[in-house]
Amino acid sequence: MSRLIITRGLPAAGKTTLARRWVAGAPAGERARVNRDDLRAMCHNGMWSGKTTEQWILLARDAVIEGFLRGGVDVICDDTNVDPGIVDLIRFGRDCAASVELADFTHIDAWTCFKRDQRRPGPEQVGREVIWRMRDRLVASARMDEVRECLLTVAKMPDLAAYGGP
Repeated sequence: MSRLIITRGLPAAGKTTLARRWVAGAPAGERARVNRDDLRAMCHNGMWSGKTTEQWILLARDAVIEGFLRGGVDVICDDTNVDPGIVDLIRFGRDCAASVELADFTHIDAWTCFKRDQRRPGPEQVGREVIWRMRDRLVASARMDEVRECLLTVAKMPDLAAYGGP
C-alpha cells in the first residue's frame, strides 16, 4: 500500500525542507514530492489568481498524486493545507487506496515563519501579510468540526523526526 503524507503548516515552517529530504532518503522512483507552488510555476508562470487558475492546479495535483499512488510510489504533498480542503485531500488519498499520514507543522508560530521567510531568496519569499493571512485561515479551519474530526483519523508521520521535522 502506498503512502500519502500530507504536510500542514504555514509558509516557511519547514514543510518543503522535510519533503525534499524524505524523497532524497529513498532510491529514485520510490518516493515523490508534489507541490501546488511548483505546479503554478510550471503551468502559470508562478502566478496565483484565485479560482481562475487554482481549479486547474488542483486537478493537476490530484492527477499527479493519483498516478504515483496507483503506481506504487509513496507521495508527500508539501502544500500548506491550512484550509478545509485538507479533508478532501485526505479522502482522495484513501480513495486511491493509500495510507494517509500527517506531517504537522502547525505548532511553528507565525513569527518564526516570518523570520525564516526573510532569509529566503527574494522570489521565494511570501511576505508577512501572506503568513498572517494563512495563520488566520489555519486557526479558522482548526475550529471546524469536519476538519478537526477528519484530522483525528489520520496517523502522524512516524518517521518525521528522521528527516528533520519538528
